[in-house]
Amino acid sequence: MSLSADMFEDSPNELALSIAWHAGLTRCVTTTDGQRVDVVFPGHWTHGLGPDFRGAMLSFPDGRLLTGDVELHFRASDWDQHHHHTDPAYNDVILHIVTSVNGFITRRANGGLVPTARLGVSQEQLQAVHDRQPALWAQFGGDVCAPELAARSASTIRAILHRLGDIRLEERVATFESALSSMIPADVLLPALFASFGYARNRDQMEALANRIPWNAVLLSLASTPRNLARIRLLSLLLGVGGWLPLSPAHARIAMLSPELTGAVEREWDMFGSPWHAHALPSSMWDIARVRPANHPVARIATLAALLAACGSRLIPVLHGALRDGQALPNQLQEMIDRPVAPALGADRAIAITASVVIPFAVALARATDDPHLEEAALVAWSSLSSGPLAQPARRAKGQVAGESPIRDLKERGNQGLLLLDKRYCSPRRCYECPVAREVVATSLRPGQLTSSENS
Repeated sequence: MSLSADMFEDSPNELALSIAWHAGLTRCVTTTDGQRVDVVFPGHWTHGLGPDFRGAMLSFPDGRLLTGDVELHFRASDWDQHHHHTDPAYNDVILHIVTSVNGFITRRANGGLVPTARLGVSQEQLQAVHDRQPALWAQFGGDVCAPELAARSASTIRAILHRLGDIRLEERVATFESALSSMIPADVLLPALFASFGYARNRDQMEALANRIPWNAVLLSLASTPRNLARIRLLSLLLGVGGWLPLSPAHARIAMLSPELTGAVEREWDMFGSPWHAHALPSSMWDIARVRPANHPVARIATLAALLAACGSRLIPVLHGALRDGQALPNQLQEMIDRPVAPALGADRAIAITASVVIPFAVALARATDDPHLEEAALVAWSSLSSGPLAQPARRAKGQVAGESPIRDLKERGNQGLLLLDKRYCSPRRCYECPVAREVVATSLRPGQLTSSENS
């Protein structure tokens, strides 16, 4: 049963409607002309800044999947009363949700008609929302937001974090897809791989280093070169373009280079690296203050040189072959480093590189080359990827959501979801848009769990 605004003696405001829509109390509505509309995504709540919800995704019976804005009113005629029919800001509205239609036809400023549908929420539910709305959101943004839900149903929190992790993956995939539309695969993968080796403090510097080298040509030129010599040449090129040559004794030790090998690297830079002498980066650009030796840019460069020397121009086929064979990619990356002649790639960093670079690049390339088998293998690897230790933002988000309650079996997919949760919702305090907060509110408003403020 739908509820008309006239049935409220205390005249509740439209916030109750927005809470009900945002909390997902209805997953489908029926328009005034009889069309069923499924709510795939309710949109981002604007809190009065233009249409009530932006970027909603709705599925229509004819197969259309539309993205646009949603506006909510008690009476359909409020559309004109609020002057939306003359406001271009409402030209992207694709659904008008009301409790009372009154025969009104919704028309935008551009002349387009907007389907109108009654809110599919019962009188009991909407009244409970109205009664409880002052306290519904007070629980969020404090020390812990969802301790009861985490303790009672950790699987619900885990599912939300996995979905957020998938969103983070798709965002990376989209970045790679865009780059692949105008660049060859090697020149797309290598800068991203270098950036991931730079950690937070030297990410941009490592990417700048990679972007100064035409990787496809360089790796092809080393195809018939013995592995040890290929490593020395790559190391000379990377250290030289990075501004590290001549190499100090301290930096040579970090790169695990003997005096003889240090001399060989510098000679290769003089000969093999001569085309890049004028393009060397200034050494002052690197952030090395209080950096542990294992995380020093010289150590990371030495590890990358060993990795690239292991397979040269076959790097992409080797990594994707491991994906197709169901091998653990972090282990594969570690095994490609020729120890003990180069600093090791730690297990945690190998997992991070796999999650942030190797898997999303594989998905993007699979889509660009119409290779569904590679995409499926990459997504299977994504779902099963073991978790590394939680970074500080992920620990912060986990504590914000669950407090001391354990959320097990997150895997790296869930860890990535925590990072997105912290960045997009927790740190900027966008609680009204947070999927965890939405689930808490929806749970508290479901039939059987409704408690009006009059009875509490």
